[in-house]
Amino acid sequence: MEALLKADFFEKNRHRLLDLYPDHIIILSGNSHVQKSLDQNYPFHQDNNFWYFCGLDLADLILVFSKTTQFIILPKQNKYQQIFDGFLDKEQIQRVSGIFDVLDQSKAVERLKQIFSKNPKVGTVIYPKLKYLTRLNQQNHLTLISYLKRIKPDISINNLSQGVARLRMVKSPKEIKLINKASKITIDSIAKIEQNLQKYVSSDQISKDLRINLLKDGSDGYSFDPIIASGRDSTIIHFNKSNSDILKNKLLLLDVGCFYHKYASDISRTIPVGRVTKREKEVQAAVLRVQAQLINFLEPGKSFKDIEAFSRKLIFRELINLKILTNKQFSLVNKYYPHAVTHSLGLDVHDFADYSINLTPNMVITIEPGIYLPTEGIGVRFEDDILITKKGSKILR
Repeated sequence: MEALLKADFFEKNRHRLLDLYPDHIIILSGNSHVQKSLDQNYPFHQDNNFWYFCGLDLADLILVFSKTTQFIILPKQNKYQQIFDGFLDKEQIQRVSGIFDVLDQSKAVERLKQIFSKNPKVGTVIYPKLKYLTRLNQQNHLTLISYLKRIKPDISINNLSQGVARLRMVKSPKEIKLINKASKITIDSIAKIEQNLQKYVSSDQISKDLRINLLKDGSDGYSFDPIIASGRDSTIIHFNKSNSDILKNKLLLLDVGCFYHKYASDISRTIPVGRVTKREKEVQAAVLRVQAQLINFLEPGKSFKDIEAFSRKLIFRELINLKILTNKQFSLVNKYYPHAVTHSLGLDVHDFADYSINLTPNMVITIEPGIYLPTEGIGVRFEDDILITKKGSKILR
């Protein structure tokens, strides 16, 4: 698939980051291959913060740039890697990234020593240590820091995560078009499933057809493993059991996304399979009302805290109308609505973001309210991908 984002896009991103950190040497590392078995790796996925500044999908590269220099450092290749994987194509690296200085390890070390002697201010992206991230997830960053300390043992490395996150949150017109296309492909794929719901008896059947639809329409495949949950299973937020039953005359929750030229979508729909009860229809209608009000609420200047607080206020009102809570039980809202209502969307489904800042035009976020009633076997969520505009918001579809 031909890349739709060219070298000028990545060059502009580098300049934008240097505008935030003009006195820094910025050094970012690509991901490594991860071994799967004796003779195979897992499918390679580049570190998105690295890719955002150079567009390169090759393993073990290092990107260095400042106001006065920029270059790519190649990994060492042994003779077996050269035979089985091929030589690294310098011309391709230059064409994709717009960086024409491509160095092998020995030249790179000498260059870095010279740079560090003149400018010791080095910055990179250091991910937070989250409970669900393992050492392996952060290995490229740990390897980079170790590499730099071998060159300069007393080196001080600043974390540029906040600046990078804020850049990535505001999308360019080209990025918005790619996310919009990913959203449209996903919505269309779900609609095709909905037209033939009665033929499905298992989640695996739906998952296979969703994937076929996504690929036929030009996507790069799933952006995450889809959630396909029927009946009581729909009350489990991240339900991931494969080959589960699709129950007749029950609600079916689909949470699906795809990649289109690396940019992600994230769409949720709750669909009746056959004839559902009045109660299920009421919960479905309640969540749709909340989502519509939230989308209308969005505009530049609103904070993510504002959005979360408003979503809980709206859900609380609906839970009272559904006779699940009384007007004195606001503290129990999270029992029936345990997740956040929004997240940034882009290269990642939950995109690299700084949620302390307010909405600005050209941010893309999701809006996904839900109500989950395990004792009644009812789980409802609706999610759309939303562009923040100068005057408000627009659903991408």
